[in-house]
This record gives sequence, C-alpha cells and structure tokens, in this order.
Amino acid sequence: MSTSLYTPDEALAEQTFLRDASVKLWRRKWSILLLGIVLSVIFAVGIQILPKKYQGVATVEADSPTPQAVPTSAMLRDQQFSDYTLGSELTILKSPELLLSVIDKLDLANDPEFNPALKKQSWIGDAKSTINGWLQTWLPNNTPPRLSPTERQRGETLAALRSKVIFEPVPHARDIQITVSSQDNQKAATIANAIADGYIANHMGFAEQIMRQVHGYTGSHLIELGKDASQKAQVVAKFKNDHSIVTGREAPLIQEQITQVSTDLINGRAQLAALRGRYDTARNSDPETLAAVLGSQTINRLREQEAQIGAQRAALASNYVANNPTLGRLNAQYGDVERKIRQEAQRMVASLKSDIQSQEASVQSLTGRLAELHQQIGSTNDAMAMLIPLQRAADAAADMYDTYARTLRQTDASMLIPATTVRVAARSEVPIHASFPNNLIMLPASTLIAFGIAGMIGWVRESNRKGLVSMNQVEMVLDLPTLGMLPRFDSHNEVIYLDAVEQLFNRLWLMDRPRSILITSARPEEGKTTTAWALAKAAADRDIRVLLIDADMRSGRKMQAARSVSVAGLADVLRGQADMRDVVQRNPHSDNLTLLPAGHPKGIPTRLLALDSFNRLLETSSQNYDLVIIDSPPSFVGGDCWLLSQKVDKTVLIAKWGSTTAQEIQEAVRMQLHRDTFAGVVLNMVNPRQNVRYGHPDSMYLSREITRYYKS
Repeated sequence: MSTSLYTPDEALAEQTFLRDASVKLWRRKWSILLLGIVLSVIFAVGIQILPKKYQGVATVEADSPTPQAVPTSAMLRDQQFSDYTLGSELTILKSPELLLSVIDKLDLANDPEFNPALKKQSWIGDAKSTINGWLQTWLPNNTPPRLSPTERQRGETLAALRSKVIFEPVPHARDIQITVSSQDNQKAATIANAIADGYIANHMGFAEQIMRQVHGYTGSHLIELGKDASQKAQVVAKFKNDHSIVTGREAPLIQEQITQVSTDLINGRAQLAALRGRYDTARNSDPETLAAVLGSQTINRLREQEAQIGAQRAALASNYVANNPTLGRLNAQYGDVERKIRQEAQRMVASLKSDIQSQEASVQSLTGRLAELHQQIGSTNDAMAMLIPLQRAADAAADMYDTYARTLRQTDASMLIPATTVRVAARSEVPIHASFPNNLIMLPASTLIAFGIAGMIGWVRESNRKGLVSMNQVEMVLDLPTLGMLPRFDSHNEVIYLDAVEQLFNRLWLMDRPRSILITSARPEEGKTTTAWALAKAAADRDIRVLLIDADMRSGRKMQAARSVSVAGLADVLRGQADMRDVVQRNPHSDNLTLLPAGHPKGIPTRLLALDSFNRLLETSSQNYDLVIIDSPPSFVGGDCWLLSQKVDKTVLIAKWGSTTAQEIQEAVRMQLHRDTFAGVVLNMVNPRQNVRYGHPDSMYLSREITRYYKS
C-alpha cells in the first residue's frame, strides 16, 4: 500500500496555491506579455552588444598507455591511476610555474586583455583605485608587499589568465579538458594549446630530471662496481699465478697435450718394439736373408749385380780356363759386390741400432712429459677448491658491472628521449562561433527569463494587492452590507461612472429618505470627496435641495471645482465667528446644490464638532435642505468620523478597490463608525479591465460587453 507524501490538507493547500497563482498570472496576462516582450527586446539588444568571447578547448590525457622508455627501477614506474593522480595533474596544470611559462611564451603581459594595467581605466576602475588607496593609507596592516613593476605586471597577468582558464576532468576518462576564454578566437586556441604543450613539457622535464638522477647514480655506482670487479679479478689472477692454475681456454689445451703425448708415447713404444724386432732379426740373419729383413733397396740392387756377374762367370767358366783374364775380372767384380753387400748390411744394422737408441730416448722423453702433465693437473686440485669462491665473487662483480653498464646505456639522456605517461589527446582548433554570448542559447534563455521576470513582477503586484476587489468579498469576509461599486472616473467611462453614482444614490435615498448622509473612508486618497460631490450633484439634478458640508477641517484641501476661495466656513460658524448664511456658497451650475466650506480650523476639529452649535447647524440644515451630505476626514484620522457618524442618519464607507484591506475596513467600522447609522461599503475607483479578470459575480457590471454597450 503506497503512502501519500502529502496530507489531504497539504494537498488542498498546494492546489489552492497553484490555482491562486495561475489566477493571479492570468489577471495580469497582458501586462506580463507586454513587459515580457519589452524585457526580451532589452535582453536581446544587451546580448548583442556584449563583448564576444571565444573558447579554445584542448584535452590532455593524464595517464596514457605509452610504454616506458626507461624501466630501470621503482623510481621510474608510475603509480596506479586514481582520483589522487587526477588531482595531482590538475595541480600541475594550475601551477604558477606552468601558467607563467605560457605568459612568457605568448607575451601575454603585453596583451591588454590579460594585463589590466594596459586597459583603459573607466570611472569604476578609478573609483576602485581611489578606495584601495584610501584603505591602504588608513587601515592598519593593509600595506601590500613591495613589488617591482615587472613582478606586479606578471602577477596581475597571471590572475587574469587564471580567471579565463577552466580545467575540467572528463567524466569516465583520464583526460583533462582545458578551456580558455578570449575575445580573439585565434588567441583562445593558441593559449589552450600552449598550456597543453607546457603540461607535456613539465612532465618531460620531470622525467628527464629523474633520468639524470638515475644516470648519475648508476654512473657513480658503475665506477665503484668497476673498481670492485677489477680488484676481485686481480685477486683471482694472482691466485692462479701463484698456484699455477690454468683455467678457461688454457685448460682444454693441457688436456689436449696430455692426449697427444699419450698417443705419441704409444706410437713411440710401438716403433721401438718394431725396431728392436728388426734389429734382433737382422743380427741373427745370414747375409742372404739380411736384405729381405732390412728391406734395403741398395742391397737388393747389389744382389741383382751379384746375380748378373755370377751368370756371366758361369758362362765363361765352361769356355775359358780358370786363369783367363776375363774370368778373373768377373771374379773380382763378383767379390767386390759381395764385399759391398756385407758393408751395406753392417751399415744398416749399425743404423738400426742407432734408431733404436733414438726411439728409446724419445719414448723416455714422452713418458717424462706425460708424468709431468699429470703431476701438474693433480697438484692444482686443492687450489681449485680455494679458487671457486674467489672466482664466483669476481664473476658476480663482473655481472653487476655489466648490468649497471647496460642500465647506464639505456638511461643516457643524451641518447634517448624520455617517455612520459601523458600526452595531448586533442589540440584546440580555432573556434568559429563565439562561446559568449551564445545566441542559440542565450536568446531563448533571455526570453524565458524576461517572461519569468514579467510573470514574477505580475504575480508580486497582484499578491501585493491586498485590498478587496468584490462586494461578495466584503459581505462574506467582513459580514458587512455593500452599496455598490464605482468605476474609476475618467473621460472613457464617464457615463458608466455617472450611472453607478445614480444607482448608489437610489439605494441611499429611496429606501427611507435619510436627511443626512456621512461619506468617509478608512484611509486618505480613496475618493470619498469625489464620491460626496457626485452624490450631491446627482441629488441636485433630481431637484433635491442638497447641502454639501466639508467637514474635513484637517487636510486643508478644497473640493474639486466646488470649493470657494473664501476662507470662512464650517469652523468659523461653529466658533460663532460667522453666520452660516454668510459662508455657504451656491453652485453656479445648480441652484439646488449648496456648499459649506471647511473654514479656518483652529485647535482640534473634534472639539468643534462636539459643540452644540454643530447640532444646531444640522438641525437648521435639515429644515432648510432636503438632504445634507457631509464629507468627513478619513476614519482613522482623529475622532471626527466617529463623532459625525453619531449625528447623521446614514454613514457610507468608501473603500478603494484593490487597495483597502479587509482589516482596515473592519477596524474602521468597529472603532470609528456608529453601527446603527452604518449603511454599507462602496468599492470606489474600480479598474474595469482588471475587475473582469478576477471573475467575481459583480464583475459583470463593468464587463467589456457593458462597456461596449455604453460606447455604442
């Protein structure tokens, strides 16, 4: 079950208020329309003469995904983006350092739009300067700091620029929009772009500063690391040298030497065994087989010569005797060859023995070298255990040195442009249309505002109209009788006014033919004198003898077109200083209308009206005239009205339409009028046009149809 936000009484009150407000506005519709049109025209003209302002809009992104050029350490890594990050970026954009750099770059200090000192001084500015000078002179502790003209100029230019720049975060983004207002569209765009460029330059400078700090730190630390690595490398080298430790590329060389020496030793031993076998065979072999054993080519050739000579000798031995010289020569040659064979065999056996001795020396040398190499490797095993930690320390120092060397190359500001996480997302274009005044927005808005002001003025004027506007209101609110309404008297509704006066007179006269009528009002300026004169003239036109007494002895005013230049009157008669027959004046236009002026009031008029002479005057007037009409002071002025209402037959209270309030009428009737003689209330000075707007039943008496009827 839903619960209402308003109680029935509150809802009824709201409906009543809205209905009352709409009625009030409708009553003033024509004045509201006219005033709204006038204000709209004034606002439109004012908007057009306003100085035009253009807005240059640039956008910077505070945390773009640009990769870092130097990811060296935590000091270069960006923090996670948050509202605090955006606030910091706004602080940078608003900083005097950045804005002053823009002022210097664009020379805004010499621009009258941004330097108040260059503007033409108006009377307002002169007055402001005078007041500031006076305050600085007379008020304590109000002396401004002493600044040079240049500093003061820059400060005032900075304040002017700040007043024309708006920094606004873009919703749901990491962008900041820079809006610059200026009377020059080109200047607005230039300043917006300059601020964006200055923002980027600020970040670039900061990044470069950080990089230089890192570069300096890594450079100095690199020198220390280099020294440390060098010292540790020297310690390792000295230890290796002292312990004859071969490492690195030399270690495989020793292994190769051992392998080669071992191979050579095996081959040498095999060759030695082969030589020894050949030697033993050659030493035990006969000359015939020696050549085959030794494998000598020389012996083989000598054997071939020996075989040839033996064949020739055998052939000659069968034909020649033993002493034959030819045969002897062949025998000598044969013996010489044998001798040579024996000599060659002996030589080769001796050479083979020498080869054996040489090979034995070689094998012995290789055996010693192999033992020496094995001894060298074996002697370094203990030293290697001591070398490992020294080598690790040296390697670690060398690695750290290399790492910092690479970092130094990466952060070298002279080789790399430092990257930042900010960028210009959108540069400002030169605006074509003025941002102020914006006719598309301001003209409709000014029209709405104009009609809103007109409606408010109409509503206020109608609300301030606290007076009664209807006879029904008088009867229902005050429970008082009413006698009618009199329109405002002017040349356009004179006939209507006279008819209304006739109707009022009929209600007063035809009922019981009163002898005296008092015309009064609650306040001054409500038309009681005009009404009294109109009623007197209406009675005179009916051949009724009328005496109009001006009893308003306080104001000193005279009745329109009826008061005499004579100074004697009612006051003089009541004091016994004049005779009534001498001071009354007949109207030159009507013999039935006689006027008794107020005379010379002296002292308090109420005392004169309380004299018996006033009673005798009324009695005499009632005998000499058919009707006495008394124009009294307003009821709230003294006690004249209360006293007069006691002595007349009827009292009529004039209330100004739409002006006299119900409280005033009620108080006047309650305290200042005699209830028994009170005839009723007359609403006077009614505005026919406005009266129709209220829609009360009695508004038909002065409706447009009735008005047109009188004019036809």
